[in-house]
Amino acid sequence: KVTVLLRNFPSSWLAAEVLPQLGARISALLTKFGRLASKPKVLDGAMSSLGIVATAAFQAQEDAVKAIQALDGLDWRSPAEVDAGRPAAVHEHFRAEIVNPEEVASRLAQLLTAPPGLPSFGGWHSEGAA
Repeated sequence: KVTVLLRNFPSSWLAAEVLPQLGARISALLTKFGRLASKPKVLDGAMSSLGIVATAAFQAQEDAVKAIQALDGLDWRSPAEVDAGRPAAVHEHFRAEIVNPEEVASRLAQLLTAPPGLPSFGGWHSEGAA
């Protein structure tokens, strides 16, 4: 299994009326890249300054890598927002990274204390990841 950590979800996914479907939305998105080993886990509350975060485990490392390459940094704003010419804010870019499942809590703590503007990817890989 290879675990990915996801954050900075589109605001339309986090509206109160659709928030209960977040896990299903994440599943639908990630299964485009490969088979998941289990249902995604959505974490919120204690990590409120990060917003809602989720983890999901892929069965194959290459599928997790494909998902990260496609999703990390993706500007999820609407076409109208993009056409308005304003650059995307940091929180308007989807974030996805591979993490060691035993280190999810420490990775979240690291993200909470990292200075703004530093890239969040780097050095966090599942066992066997290159």
